[in-house]
Amino acid sequence: MRFFVEETSFTLPSLPSVGALEKSLETFVALVEACRAKDEDIFCGPGLFEVEVAPGVALYQVLYESLPALKLDEITLKSDQLALSRCVDWDGRIDHLPDPNVSIEGTLTVAPTAAVVHARVASAVGAACLCLGLRTDRSGELAVGNGAQTSTVHFLTEKAKLPAFYRSLFEVENLDADAYMKNAAHAFPDIAFVPGLASQFSKFTGKYRDVRPKVTLHLGTLNDHFQRLFKENGYKPHETQGALGAHGIDASPESPKTRASSDAMKKRKIKVDTVRVENRDLIVGEVVTCEWHTKIEPTTNRIHFHPGVQIRSAGTTRPEERLMVGIFADHLPI
Repeated sequence: MRFFVEETSFTLPSLPSVGALEKSLETFVALVEACRAKDEDIFCGPGLFEVEVAPGVALYQVLYESLPALKLDEITLKSDQLALSRCVDWDGRIDHLPDPNVSIEGTLTVAPTAAVVHARVASAVGAACLCLGLRTDRSGELAVGNGAQTSTVHFLTEKAKLPAFYRSLFEVENLDADAYMKNAAHAFPDIAFVPGLASQFSKFTGKYRDVRPKVTLHLGTLNDHFQRLFKENGYKPHETQGALGAHGIDASPESPKTRASSDAMKKRKIKVDTVRVENRDLIVGEVVTCEWHTKIEPTTNRIHFHPGVQIRSAGTTRPEERLMVGIFADHLPI
């Protein structure tokens, strides 16, 4: 139970414009479908459809009745009706329901679903609120309190925010190395990971729990910025290295000395048949040289990667380019 439709995000002081509501509903459906694509059920509270979107106007009226002041696009309405009708009631599935009176960023409110999600996060189970993106106070990573206990809860308003939520699971759920790499496909969706990296965590210097958040920071920067910065800087290593430094990591290709050593470069070459990216098996079928590397510490712990490998889905000939992470190491020989 990871994703919960948060009902108070649908409560607005007045009816929004048709355009604003349509856009927000479309974005919400895209978020819900992105969560479903990860084989996750979406949960909602028993009173969701009775929530007042505006004073005197319930959500079921917006979705199912023709309101003179709110003529919404039929396709948008049908999409939202379907998305919400497929949700699963969390009522009756959770033992010991928490007090629905919570504080969100210091403001007291009655929010049953936020209370449920907070309780799960506080007990080291990752969960997030899916929200209609019309309230700025229901967006982002927010502090939710219930009694003396406070936790950081992800209030998601668009599918682009999903990776950040999945990245939080590494620490919230204290994932071991195997679970880390399984979750990495969702946390870093633009990276292709060579199989077997979970066992290579042991090659890092230091305790796994100490290294883990640093690995997450580096992989997140590679996922979010590397290929864009590489292109913007004309594929020039030095300029790209400087641009990455502004995002908090040091990354570079090998030195001319290392490149001149055939024995050293062999340590950076990997024969890759297939990789798994999210729910897809992608074909590589070549030897990949992972000479680019990020430096977790100045003198040790390296994440080796290739900046852009051509890979394709089984049964197709059309390739796509992905940054590929291939080696975790304390320090490869030079």
